[in-house]
Amino acid sequence: TMPYGFSFTSEFITRFNWNQEYWHNSSKDFEWAAVGGEAKRDNTQIVEWQVNNMLKWTKEIGDHSFDALLMQNAEKYQYWFTRVQRRKFLPNDVLGYHRMQAATEDVDLNSNDEVSTGASYLGRLNYVYKGRYLLTSSWRRDGYSAFGQANPWADFGSVALGWTMSEEDWFNVEALDMFKVRASYGTNGNRGVGIYDALSNLNTGKYVFVSPTAGSDYYVSQLYASRMENKELKWERTSAFNGGIDFSTLKGRVRGTLDIYHMVTKDLIMPRQLPNVTGYASVFDNLGQINNDGFELTLNTINIQKKDLTWNTGFSISYNRNKIVHLFYDYKEDADGNLVEVDDIANGWFIGEDINAVWDYELDGIWQVDETDAAKVYSRFPGDFKQVDQPTKAGTDGTLTPDGLYTDADKKIQGTTVAPWRATFRSDLSWRNWELGIKMYSLMGHLKVNNHRRSSDVFYDRGAQLNVPYWTPENPINDWAGIESYASGFNVWDKASFIRVDNISLSYDIPKSVLDRVKVVNAKLTLVAQNPFCFAPNWGWMDPEISNFAPTNVSMKLNVTL
Repeated sequence: TMPYGFSFTSEFITRFNWNQEYWHNSSKDFEWAAVGGEAKRDNTQIVEWQVNNMLKWTKEIGDHSFDALLMQNAEKYQYWFTRVQRRKFLPNDVLGYHRMQAATEDVDLNSNDEVSTGASYLGRLNYVYKGRYLLTSSWRRDGYSAFGQANPWADFGSVALGWTMSEEDWFNVEALDMFKVRASYGTNGNRGVGIYDALSNLNTGKYVFVSPTAGSDYYVSQLYASRMENKELKWERTSAFNGGIDFSTLKGRVRGTLDIYHMVTKDLIMPRQLPNVTGYASVFDNLGQINNDGFELTLNTINIQKKDLTWNTGFSISYNRNKIVHLFYDYKEDADGNLVEVDDIANGWFIGEDINAVWDYELDGIWQVDETDAAKVYSRFPGDFKQVDQPTKAGTDGTLTPDGLYTDADKKIQGTTVAPWRATFRSDLSWRNWELGIKMYSLMGHLKVNNHRRSSDVFYDRGAQLNVPYWTPENPINDWAGIESYASGFNVWDKASFIRVDNISLSYDIPKSVLDRVKVVNAKLTLVAQNPFCFAPNWGWMDPEISNFAPTNVSMKLNVTL
């Protein structure tokens, strides 16, 4: 602490990690006798450090309140890895990894060293006037060594305004105890790039060279560039506008916040595919623009507040929708002669659509027995899922009809794999010595692959592995393929919205009158059910949050706290 409201803090944080992994497979073991034993020595060392220096100033002058901060940061990350793995020890491998030089054949000789550095400078000012007008302004400059040599540094700023309207003399809305409006605009950066992604990468290899004169073959070593450098690679940048309100009513029994936002992310860091003629497959570049729009509402309520009984709840719901505005800034003319930006078909990215969009064939049930001839056109059989052949073939009169083929032109955007809607709910009920807590959450509005409804499940042509209602001629359903269906080249998408009861806990505080008899100060019994229920009405498989072959995991436990 310093005079005049100043304070200074300096901290040094470091982490050291050393890992040694040595093993020896003895030649006395039948499995390793033929190779004369094998041994490996792995040595990994990681050293990280960070320095933070902060100068703060707080001051109140009449109706004015100031809180200022200046901060400087420096950091370094260093990684070393060495591997020696050898076999065929002579005259024997008794010493194993203690005498690696006795081996005559290399299995793996490898090393990898990485170093990255970063630095930041930050200035921030919080100003409050009369306890109701608020201003926050900040500026920061960040540097990171992984970016291109031309752009290791970036500047970001923000400003936020707040007004507690309920503190004004003229504010006489009896229903509101507190009411505050907020607005902010700022920029932020993302340095999610590999330490050497901006640099060219050299690889070694061998190839067969045929002499044009002698006609002999030679096995020749080569050194080649496998990745193009990008000296201009820079920070990914997000600018965001946020507006919101905070409110309280019924003497603080209901408190809530509402936020709306619009975010624009530009210069996304991603590998850009290159033509083969360049000699490179891709280069890391700053590309595209993605917009995010949404809102979040939070409510906390005190429903009951009495001597022996209290009940509090908390609820939040949010919505987010993202949209690809630009990709590679490559354009072409459409049928009307207008310039339109080119979509990225390979990655399933489309201008104006969600970056996590589902682009696939629509399905129209299952091919039935009376559709055998129609199914043969697409090399399908009764019991296979029926992909929709969209009308893409133009007739002489201009009418579009199906072309009898499944191509990319038949695929449609059907939704997104990331839930746009999210909700949480918490309830805490207390009565005398009893406490009951419930936590729930929900993800809504997204799709998820459920190819279990499509894949063949026959077991050596003799039976099924799963107890599901497969299609059969006698069971002509439209949601599960036949037991011997081998149709592929598409995915089955199910609506994966769900409501999950994440946690239920019931606890009991043993009365003091009972504890005094056994000379215990306090004791509590708690029964916890983790993940007891999940309601997913449109999901046709096991757990909607687990992709692999696993059911919902439910656990029960009893805790005793003394």
